[in-house]
Amino acid sequence: MECTTDPELFFRDSRAAVHAAQEICQRCPLLVRCAQYALAAPDEATDGVFASVLMASTPTARQDREAALELLAQVAKTGIPAPLHDFGPAKFAGTRAELLQRVVELRDEQGMSWSAIGKELGCHYMTARNMYESRAASLSKAVA
Repeated sequence: MECTTDPELFFRDSRAAVHAAQEICQRCPLLVRCAQYALAAPDEATDGVFASVLMASTPTARQDREAALELLAQVAKTGIPAPLHDFGPAKFAGTRAELLQRVVELRDEQGMSWSAIGKELGCHYMTARNMYESRAASLSKAVA
């Protein structure tokens, strides 16, 4: 198994290394067993590629970890490797009104920073801030 001869490759940050590790996993006969291991000990499966899935750090990226664990479960069930990791920024999939609603929830109810909101929703932090401030301005005009 190539993961035992060059384990460092599976724990690097570069896009090329992650994709190289994933390509090795795609042809590995132990893919399902590796996915099952990672699912059995999810706190140990961090900061690297496991069974073709890029696993983020445990405390840092909750949403990314949950998505990766779901993908690992699919790999364990089907034996089909995960697609190469997409390093592009995630985009908000809803409508503009839904985006505004999420911005308001994250800012007012959870007290998140603009930067964190942008990262969570896959938009620039200024987009979130401008939407929020435009909404606040229209609400104050409606009251006046």
